[in-house]
Amino acid sequence: MNYILNAYALQDLGYRSNQEDSFYPPFIDACQYEGKALRGSGKKGVAREKAYYDGTPHTDDRLFIVCDGMGGHARGEVASRIVTETMSKAILRSVSLEGAFNDDMVQNAVDEALDALIAQDDPTEVKKMGTTMTLLKFHAKGATVAHIGDSRVYQFRPARKNQPAKIMFRTEDHTMVNDMLHNGQLTVSQARNSNQKHILSRSMTSSRHYRPEVEINHITDIQPGDIFMLCTDGIFERMDDDALCTLLTDPNYDDVERAQQILHECIRNRDNHTAIIVRVENVINTEGQNHNDALSPGTVLKSENYTYHIEKVLGHGAFGITYLVTTNVSMQGQLGTIHTGVKVALKEFFMHNDMKRDGGELIEIAPESKVKQFSDKFRREASKLAMLSHPNIVRVLEVFEANNTIYYSMEYLPDGTLNDYVMARGGLPEQEAIGCIRRIGSALMYLHANKMLHLDVKPANIMRSESTNTLKLIDFGLAKRYVSTGEAESSANLGVGTSGYAPLEQADGNREQEFSPQIDVYALGATYYKLLTAQVPDTAVEVLNRGLSTMPLVKKKVSQKSIDAIKAAMEPTIAKRLKTVEQFLEMLPRVDDEQLFPQENHDDRWKWMSFAIVMAFLSIVAGVKMLHNDTLSTAPQEEVSVVDSNFEIPMVHVEGGTFLMGSDRKDADADEKPVRKVTLSSFSIGKYEVTQGQWRAVMENVKSTTSKNANYPMFNVTWNQVQVFIERLNKKTGRHYRLPTEAEWEYAARGGKKAVATNYSGDDSLEMVGWYADNSNRHPHTVGSLKPNALGIYDMTGNVWEYCSDFYAPYEGNDLRNPHGPRKGDYHVIRGGSWNSLDNYCRVTFRQDNSLISVTPDMGFRLVETR
Repeated sequence: MNYILNAYALQDLGYRSNQEDSFYPPFIDACQYEGKALRGSGKKGVAREKAYYDGTPHTDDRLFIVCDGMGGHARGEVASRIVTETMSKAILRSVSLEGAFNDDMVQNAVDEALDALIAQDDPTEVKKMGTTMTLLKFHAKGATVAHIGDSRVYQFRPARKNQPAKIMFRTEDHTMVNDMLHNGQLTVSQARNSNQKHILSRSMTSSRHYRPEVEINHITDIQPGDIFMLCTDGIFERMDDDALCTLLTDPNYDDVERAQQILHECIRNRDNHTAIIVRVENVINTEGQNHNDALSPGTVLKSENYTYHIEKVLGHGAFGITYLVTTNVSMQGQLGTIHTGVKVALKEFFMHNDMKRDGGELIEIAPESKVKQFSDKFRREASKLAMLSHPNIVRVLEVFEANNTIYYSMEYLPDGTLNDYVMARGGLPEQEAIGCIRRIGSALMYLHANKMLHLDVKPANIMRSESTNTLKLIDFGLAKRYVSTGEAESSANLGVGTSGYAPLEQADGNREQEFSPQIDVYALGATYYKLLTAQVPDTAVEVLNRGLSTMPLVKKKVSQKSIDAIKAAMEPTIAKRLKTVEQFLEMLPRVDDEQLFPQENHDDRWKWMSFAIVMAFLSIVAGVKMLHNDTLSTAPQEEVSVVDSNFEIPMVHVEGGTFLMGSDRKDADADEKPVRKVTLSSFSIGKYEVTQGQWRAVMENVKSTTSKNANYPMFNVTWNQVQVFIERLNKKTGRHYRLPTEAEWEYAARGGKKAVATNYSGDDSLEMVGWYADNSNRHPHTVGSLKPNALGIYDMTGNVWEYCSDFYAPYEGNDLRNPHGPRKGDYHVIRGGSWNSLDNYCRVTFRQDNSLISVTPDMGFRLVETR
């Protein structure tokens, strides 16, 4: 990418005697801001030094740096100047002619600046020179942000059609208070009022014994009109984030007026304050610059079913062009038929070197040409893609012919690729990366079960939806299908894939007839590497010759389990590489592993999220009731109350009977087999999962670490804590509550004597009956808000895992009556999946184990009552 930028700077001395802020680059046309003297300023009517700088940088290197010297004395000014000058020279010296820019260049510049500070240091001074540092560099791949300390970098996006102005990105201050907040040592309110919130935990100083870690972020979502701002902390004496966003995105101000307005707003600030404002005037796509072959915006294409209006080009490939288009669809509901316009992506078969347009019309393809052969392949592959149905694979609307070529339309995800998201954050936390990989792994397992390879798995081929927290695998241009014998049915060849993600054998034409999921396994491992490090892995040749470089993983403090899994997936030798995606996913750490991922205190998080969650829930329930009003029962609306011994927990009677427990399906796990005949006596089971309101009422003064929504399921409790709850509940009520046995749980989840063979409890559509990874937005939901099963029991699929009384052990093949599992063990059975689970874990026969002392945010329970 190339960026046309307009940049402006402002600076104010404040009430300080010296200016400790420094910035790069120098600007032209310095202009003084003549403000009136303030009462008590000691200036006696003389205007304070205030200046804004209009014009553009006198260099074209698109590098901006702002530093704030520390300590309130003149040596802070020296430190900020040294860092600004040293880093700018180091970076401009190292940037390649092609504009390539990477993290090593930033780190090297920081190291040079630290060495320069030490060289200028007076060893007799007790108080060392120090400064904060912020950096913004535009380059071919987007923008890189680096910072140390509490000066900030922002990205603002002005209001667009149906979208308000918003902050797209903001650095996070390196302060003691912020660190304590993230570590759970302070609450949000305590942090906001702390008198230590300006004490830095990271800064650039002349100490020989301390080297701060620079935080680096990458931004790829940059649009014309976006405004970036680098500024020192003095700006925030009177302006917060919302005020800055409102001012800088106000369409009534031009660039110079924005600088003047900030100076005016900050006229009473005591501290120095400095800012550089950078407006992106235009973004020029320099990759494949000749796009004259594409259809122009406004072009209309028609199929038998839809009319498509082209808005813009989304991307180009060797065999096609993808457009953003709008089309009209009709939806039938209680209000009758509603016609509405929707945005979809449209892919056109177009070989750039072999196909031509006459105006907007494509010249007809000759029947015997190679283009005709490839167009037939494109049609077959598109038709096969249209038959796929998986929540993590892009959905195809239709395949059709028009304009002398082939098109297919598919759902459009507006929030960019997973690669954009990863680069903007400089890599993902390990737990978040694991969740992403498990979802894409699920899509690959589905493909492989249908004898299909993707052959180009990478973050750039995974689209995101921010609002639904959805990931979708796209771009099946290289995909290849095989018949059940493993022989190639697909017409496309393997292709060489993408460097860093493709194993050596993918380029071997002799292997085209062999069905090998190991190609996708290698790419999935490489994708996980990229999610964790924000770096593309070494090429397959480099991995073969020198081994996989794990240092970037180590620097990111990735667990050894994940490193081992990546190495096993990216093993260059086929015989030693993992054979299936399942094997790779099994090697990954569990996200509830407390040793690897200590659980945070969720009190504060739930406090500020509670309103958003309630509103989201209300909108979801409203939508679901409109569509499924005839199948939904009323969810509990009030917190359960306790009056002496009349504590009531809604129960559902389950008539005893005999059923086949377990599963003999091919995709069932080994511990779900063998299927055995089990006979159960009648019992009653909770209509809902035990709620937080019920827990608090019984446990009284026992502290809960969950949210305060009374009708959320209780979670973050161990199996042993549940036993204490049951003991107190039974004492209060005089009844006999307990956890269900595993057999009772599965019998009730299936629907007892009313059972219908479904994958999940109540339906084959998981969205209808359970909150899970793809629809939960990564949090639990009010109990009873989705469809119940045949017995009227809610949430036996999803929401939270549910404890059973049994210890975990392999099944025995004998027929059993009222089984209770083994008498001893280290792990108890949990069932049903949770808001954080993939669909496979939510099946009624799926079994999972959990330790007696493990506590996770997706672990809950329901009760059984026997008389």
